[in-house]
Amino acid sequence: MRAAVLALALLAVASTPSAFAADDEASYEFLSRQGQLLFDYGKFDEATVAFSDACATPEGGADFECWRKLATSAERAGRIGIAIDAWASALDLPGEEAAVAKREWQRLRGTFGAVLLEPAEGRELPTVAGVLVHTGLLIDPALKAHVATVAERAAEGGFDTDLLWLPPGSYTFDGFPFDVEAGSEIVVSLPPKLVPWRSAAFRGADAGPLSPEGGPWSVGADVQLGMGGAPGGGLGLGPMGFGMQVRLGRRFGPVRIEGRGRFGGTPTATSTDADDRAGSALHILGQLDVGLDLAPAPALRLTPHAGFVGGTLGAMLVGCRAEASADAFVYDGECRVGSLAAGGQAGLDLLILPRTKLGRVGIRIGVFGEALAGGVMAVPGQAFGGDLDMVIVKLERWRFVALKGGLDVGISLRF
Repeated sequence: MRAAVLALALLAVASTPSAFAADDEASYEFLSRQGQLLFDYGKFDEATVAFSDACATPEGGADFECWRKLATSAERAGRIGIAIDAWASALDLPGEEAAVAKREWQRLRGTFGAVLLEPAEGRELPTVAGVLVHTGLLIDPALKAHVATVAERAAEGGFDTDLLWLPPGSYTFDGFPFDVEAGSEIVVSLPPKLVPWRSAAFRGADAGPLSPEGGPWSVGADVQLGMGGAPGGGLGLGPMGFGMQVRLGRRFGPVRIEGRGRFGGTPTATSTDADDRAGSALHILGQLDVGLDLAPAPALRLTPHAGFVGGTLGAMLVGCRAEASADAFVYDGECRVGSLAAGGQAGLDLLILPRTKLGRVGIRIGVFGEALAGGVMAVPGQAFGGDLDMVIVKLERWRFVALKGGLDVGISLRF
C-alpha cells in the first residue's frame, strides 16, 4: 500500500507544471522535492541519490539545507562516507551554518572508523555476498541500526566499494576478522576467498560486475557430435562422428588461450560386399586456439575462437591394388590405411555460470566448423595388410580435404 501511495506521489511531483520540460526535471527544485518525498517514505538510498543530484546543481551547492538533507539521508541509509563528504562540502558556506556542518562532521568522524578494503592481487571488488558480524557490544540503537544496514547490504551483494565506515569494535566478515577504531583509518587486506576472480570480458559500460568465475584457469570435458565428409569421397567415411573432448585453458584479460584433445570415431562404410572392411575410423586430434571473451550478461560468456588442429583421422578405406610377387595374385579393392591431417577450426562457445559464491562450475555449449587437409599413410611398394609377399602397387586417392561442423556440450571447471 505504501509503495502504491509513493508511486502516485512521485507521479504527482513529475506532473506539476515545473516538471513538464526535461530541463525542469533536472532542476534543484524538482530533485529536492523528489528527495524529500523519498525520505518521508523511508527510501533513504533513493533519497540520497536524489539529494546528491540536487546538491550538484548551482542552486543546491549554495544551499545549506540541501547538504543537510543529503547528509541526513545518507546517514539513515548507512552511507556514512557520503554523509561525511556532504558535511565537509557545507564547511565552506558562510555564517553559522558552517559551524553546524563542522560539528556534525566531527561527530561522524569521531563516531566511526574508516575501513579501506584491499582485494588480493589480481582481484577487484565486489566481494562475495557474506555475513558481517559485530562481535562486541553496541549499546547505541543508531549504531546498531547502521551495522545492521551494512550487514544487510553485504549479505545481498557483498561490498562493492573499497571504503566502509563502521562503529569501533571487532568484526568478522564470513569468518575473516578485523578491528575498527573510532576516528582512525585501517587497511584490511582481503583473502582471495572473499574477493572472487572475475573475467575481464568485453561488456557494456553499464553492465555492472560480472558473475564470479573461480579463477583464470579452466579445465573441462565435452561430448561432441559432428557432421561432415571429404569432398570427392573415396575414403569410406560416414557423414556423422561422435567423440569426447578435454580442454585446458587460461585467460589473460579478455583473451582465452586453450589447448584441446579430441578422441572419437567416424563409422566407415565399404563400397564392396566385403563386410569385414566396415568399421570405424578412430580420430585423435590436438587443438590450440585463441578466443575473445564477451559478456552479454553477468552470468554468460560468449567466446568466438579460432585455432590450429592436427592429428590423425584414423584408418580410412581407400581404393587400392595390391600384388603378390610369389604367385602373381592381384587384389583390387579397398585398403584400410592410416591418415594424418592438419588445418583450422573456428567456433563459438557459450559458458553459462550458475549463481554460486565462487562460480567454479559452468555449463559450456559450443558450435564449430573446421577444414583439414591430409594424406593417407601408405605408398606404392608398402606391404599390404602385414603380408611381406604382397605389396600395394596403386592407391586411388592419397590426399584429401575433410570438412566438418559440429556441436559439443560439457562442463567447465574454473580455478
